[in-house]
Amino acid sequence: MTTRCQFRWDDSRTARIRHEDTGDLRPLAWLRVSYAGANYEVSHVDVYTHAEQLQGRLWRGSLESVDAAVAFCQAHDLELAAAAAGEELLDGVVLPPKHPLALSTVVDGS
Repeated sequence: MTTRCQFRWDDSRTARIRHEDTGDLRPLAWLRVSYAGANYEVSHVDVYTHAEQLQGRLWRGSLESVDAAVAFCQAHDLELAAAAAGEELLDGVVLPPKHPLALSTVVDGS
């Protein structure tokens, strides 16, 4: 059974998603859209956990479309809700590092 979610755009790049059937107004996740080309085609959508402050939000993944990002949030709603509430995550759930460059690769340039 899929949980129904509400989706709201804050601006042309940032949206939030939350459970529809709960009194908790905190988002499950924040979505950040990156565009490519002159026609604003979606390049990718980054998914972040909820935190009151922007720097406290943890990156959860990058998807190819808004629909895929929403489906990701619905598939991982328990982990995202636990992160939003500041609870310990379920066993086996590992959050990515907070630093945005922690997953990067060092390359030599000339």
